[in-house]
Amino acid sequence: MSESDFLSQCTRFEHTFDGVTHLVFVTGSGPPLILLHELDGFNVPFIKLAERFSCDFTVYAPLLYGRVGRPEAKSKVGQIVDGFRGYWCMRKELSFLATGRTGVIAGWTRHLAERVSRESDGRSVGIVGMCMTGGLVLATISHPAIGAGVSAQPSLPLAMSVLGTMRRRRDFGLSPDEVAAINQTETPLLTLRFSGDRICPEERISQMAKQIPHMQGPPDFLNDVCDHPTLTACFRHQPKNGAAEASEKAIAATITFLAEHLNVGTDEPRC
Repeated sequence: MSESDFLSQCTRFEHTFDGVTHLVFVTGSGPPLILLHELDGFNVPFIKLAERFSCDFTVYAPLLYGRVGRPEAKSKVGQIVDGFRGYWCMRKELSFLATGRTGVIAGWTRHLAERVSRESDGRSVGIVGMCMTGGLVLATISHPAIGAGVSAQPSLPLAMSVLGTMRRRRDFGLSPDEVAAINQTETPLLTLRFSGDRICPEERISQMAKQIPHMQGPPDFLNDVCDHPTLTACFRHQPKNGAAEASEKAIAATITFLAEHLNVGTDEPRC
């Protein structure tokens, strides 16, 4: 889908909290779902994912930086540039390196969830975050407005290469109080991660499972795949071996998980 096609189907509004403002695009019908884009932005693969989810949910997709419909970078250099652009734009709102805490945008995301629930007649809201926003799901699901969350390859704090100390690999960006709040609410939580992901450490998912016992871990079909974007690999230019098929299954599993916990009835709209 082109940028113009996507925009023509969306309504939009600005959401401001604590001095932070982002534009939010809304499309689809059904239970409300906040969908947060990855480090490389609100690009074409993300738009295709939003379109897929909009068949079952009313998708609220915040533009955290950049522009809507940016083409996916096809070269390694281009991917690095997009990643650095995301880091530079979000460096004040997300904690890219700090352990034991989340960025200030977590408050904005919680406030958005409250607004979306209120404007959806009090319905519970789903939330999906990926890569740099995977941890935002963890920081948001304890809010009463959230009915279920999916944390796909949570990648902050950064822990690859020389940054990959064991402490950072195990950390998933929450204070002890925030972890306790998650366990008090026991809001359903699904995590997704390809077993061969070098950006989201396996130790992080294991530590999450220890500290959030009700968490549902990555499905077995994500094993033996060496790629990073679990939910958008099937829309990427060159997904790695097995990633596209596993990604399609991850999308289906996510839809099933959210539908179950957001009480989707048989009369809900479908594509």
